[in-house]
Amino acid sequence: MDPEKQISENENTPKSPSDVLCNLKNRYKDSPEIFRGIILHIDISNDEAFFQSLQTFLNDKEDAHIIDKIFNSSIEGVSVEMDLYKRAEQSIIKEVDRPVFLINNDQIDISKATKWKDQIEKNINTISKVIPSVGRIEIKGDDVDFIGTGWLIKNTNIIVTNRHVANEFAARKESEFVFKQDWMGDTYSVRIDFKEEHATNKEYEFDIKQVIYWSKERDLDIALLRVDQQNCEGDQLPVGLELSYEIPNLK
Repeated sequence: MDPEKQISENENTPKSPSDVLCNLKNRYKDSPEIFRGIILHIDISNDEAFFQSLQTFLNDKEDAHIIDKIFNSSIEGVSVEMDLYKRAEQSIIKEVDRPVFLINNDQIDISKATKWKDQIEKNINTISKVIPSVGRIEIKGDDVDFIGTGWLIKNTNIIVTNRHVANEFAARKESEFVFKQDWMGDTYSVRIDFKEEHATNKEYEFDIKQVIYWSKERDLDIALLRVDQQNCEGDQLPVGLELSYEIPNLK
C-alpha cells in the first residue's frame, strides 16, 4: 500500500490511550455508565497493557472487524459498535419470551401476565427456596449500580456467576486472578448482596475476596468466586443451593 495513502486513511486514528479514553468519554458524556462499563474491561496501567486488554476485550466479543476500527480508523467507528453491544445486552430481556420479575421478601412477583406465569406458579415453592441464595454483585464505590448476579453453593463459601461478570472487576495474571484497579489506582472492593430486592432498604452483604476460576472463552460463561463466610454485622452466609450429581433429563 502507498505510504501516503495509508497515512491519509489513518489520520484520525487515536495515537495514545488518553486519546481513546478522551474520545469515548466525550462520546458517552450523557451516559457515563456505558463509559464506565468500557473502562472496567481495560487495563490502564501502561500503553501496552491498555491496547492489549482492549484487543482482548474486543476478541471476547468475537467481532474482529472492530479491532480493525480501533487500530486503523477513527474512534467514532468503535463507539458506534459499543452502542450496538449495549443495545444487544438490553435486548436479552423481552416482555413475552424473557421477562424480568420483581423479587420482594424472597418472593417472586408474578402479577404481570406472561407465558411463564403458569410454569412459575407450578414451581413456586422450589423457586422460593432458592431465592435467598441468589444475590447481586456490586463494586463498592463504583458509579455502576451493579454488574451481575451470582448464587451460593450449599455448604461452601463459593459463588457461581458468569465469566463476563468476573471480568468486570478481575483479570487473569499468569496462573492467578487479581482484582482490577480504578482510575485512581485503588483496588476494587467487591461484594454480593443477598437482599437487593424491590422496595426494600435491607442489606445482606458479604465481601468477595477472590476469583478462583473462570472458564475459557469458548466454554460455558462461568466463574467461581470466594466470599467471606461472615459479614461485618456478624451475619452468616445463606444455606446455598444444593448441587445435583444426577445426569439431567433433557426430554
